[in-house]
Amino acid sequence: MRSLGYSREAESHADLTGSDICAQAGYSPWGLVWLFEDFKNARKGEIPQMLSDHPDDQHRIDAVTKHMRDNPSTFAKYGRDRESATPFSAPENAPVVFLR
Repeated sequence: MRSLGYSREAESHADLTGSDICAQAGYSPWGLVWLFEDFKNARKGEIPQMLSDHPDDQHRIDAVTKHMRDNPSTFAKYGRDRESATPFSAPENAPVVFLR
């Protein structure tokens, strides 16, 4: 049980880092929030956070939203509305590369 807390902490840190990377790359970091909202809405019953190696979806939504609110110089230009985001697309012939 104790090790699950470390995993949740690493996942939470990754969520915030991911929002920073999205913003720096010019993509809306709200996409992370929308993803977690979709996860939350798709699940009828969620495993209690205490038993999971990931934070629960609402915790992730709240943490990323707070991070963006607390750092307006990085995130203010991105709108909360899904329709305001530029869709991500890869060129049709882009190579598929996996990290090792």
